[in-house]
Amino acid sequence: AATSIQVQRGLSAVNLATPSIGGTMNVITDPTAQQSGLIFQQEFGNDGFLKSTGTFSSGEIGRFALTGAVSRKSGDGMFLGTYTDAWSYYLASSFQANARNRIEFYLVGAPQTHGQNLYKVNAGTIDQEFAASLDGYDSAALSDFPQAPRACTGPITELCQDKMWSPNIGPVSASYRNQQYASVGPETGRFDRQLDNYLQERENYFHKPQANLNWYSYLGNGLTLSTVAYYSGGDGGGSGTLENRSAGRFQWDYSYTQRFPDWDGTIAVNQGNPLGSGGILRSSVNSQDTFGAISKLRKDFANGLTTEVGIDWRTASIDHYRDVRDLLGGDFFTDDDNEFEGAQPRTYGDKIDYYNNNTVDWIGGHLQAEKSSREGSIFGMVGVSQISYSFEDFFVRDPVNTNETLKIESGNLTGYQIKGGAVYNLSDEWSTYTNLGYVSKVPIFDGVIDDRSGVRNEDPTTETFISIEGGLNYRSLESGITLDINAYHTTWRDRTRNQLIRNIDGAKNDGLVNILGMDAGHMGIEVSGAYQPNQLLRLDAAASLGIWDF
Repeated sequence: AATSIQVQRGLSAVNLATPSIGGTMNVITDPTAQQSGLIFQQEFGNDGFLKSTGTFSSGEIGRFALTGAVSRKSGDGMFLGTYTDAWSYYLASSFQANARNRIEFYLVGAPQTHGQNLYKVNAGTIDQEFAASLDGYDSAALSDFPQAPRACTGPITELCQDKMWSPNIGPVSASYRNQQYASVGPETGRFDRQLDNYLQERENYFHKPQANLNWYSYLGNGLTLSTVAYYSGGDGGGSGTLENRSAGRFQWDYSYTQRFPDWDGTIAVNQGNPLGSGGILRSSVNSQDTFGAISKLRKDFANGLTTEVGIDWRTASIDHYRDVRDLLGGDFFTDDDNEFEGAQPRTYGDKIDYYNNNTVDWIGGHLQAEKSSREGSIFGMVGVSQISYSFEDFFVRDPVNTNETLKIESGNLTGYQIKGGAVYNLSDEWSTYTNLGYVSKVPIFDGVIDDRSGVRNEDPTTETFISIEGGLNYRSLESGITLDINAYHTTWRDRTRNQLIRNIDGAKNDGLVNILGMDAGHMGIEVSGAYQPNQLLRLDAAASLGIWDF
């Protein structure tokens, strides 16, 4: 669906509240630029991989244009249980209301579910012949790590024949037919498992759609106003194990030295246990909503001067929690993490372990000017952003107002950026350029508030970037030769990294310390060139040398 993709290294002229440091990728999807037609694409691959994609475009029909795409992807995966079950969709429309106003709407999303092979295992567990062929592999380990069976047994042999073994999926008695639960994802509420004879420990699922409504308006006298309002939200989650050791421990199988779940053993411990399930499957869920708007007012002057003023606003709310996915034969799971309710029996779909909400609010603005002439161009911009974070833990009492939930606010944190650049045309074929920039970036949420412990960083440290780059460009007017030589140097200071500290005199005095001096430096030189002797042939060459330190 893309009409063009631009990749630019370095600071670039991007003027959002979140600055670009290492580079920028700009994907342009213009429905009016697509020719009308239908395209169907079919892909096949190993291990049952199948992907079907259909795209359509109306082309320009009067003042309207529409482009869309739908994709379906499925596959069994190389390892047992690493299936893929995914959709994706894209819709773009454009309406030219009149000579001065154009409205565009975009929607993109990709609901997906994946089986995971998350844990590292010894190479000998997967394939002893392969492990023995590795340089430096200790052959004595072959007896310590026996090879797991390559193929499955039982009524679903055809689904996993010749699959590699994974510790995240294991056999379970066919008599265990309990449903599972999901609060978000493709199957919400109670649902039947995909495989009756196997239990999947680790599954990942999410759907995060994004919608944009763009309005471009020419106001006359060289004034142009462009506004983008957008929504990005959705839900995602991942499954895993959780224990209540007062009721009994999760049972593990050590047949291959490293542990993996013993499902039948755990179910046997849980069934009829008056204390409830000792081990269960839980889901860790992320649910979020983000709304934002970016508006820019641009003025073009007759003398080649262009000025711009813009505003960037965004607000986001994110819920994090765990809930009961599978009781594994028990009648309930006792959880005491909710301080307002105490130890209570929990069942399918009940929130357990943690439940909190994060918010992110920011507003930014920028001023930019660019002057172009035959001799070259020069630009400069200054931008400032103000960001605030908040945290509310629905399971934890406020230490002062004990009837209230624990709430933490960061206050307003300010970042800014200053950058500029110039291009000078030495001749009709040669030009040189340089860019300079200084950015002070507010730490991300995790650098200000630890939402697992409910602790605020009292002195969050901003990250700073200092970047300079320059180069020489050659564009032949007759011989079809181009040459670019670029040099760059970027310093990234005080990368956000915190450490939770626990004091011996009580949790209320826990805190975060900033680990300073975690710097990164990137410098290097890049050379690229091309020779096109005719319309049918072009030769490209590129080389780079970089010194990157962390």
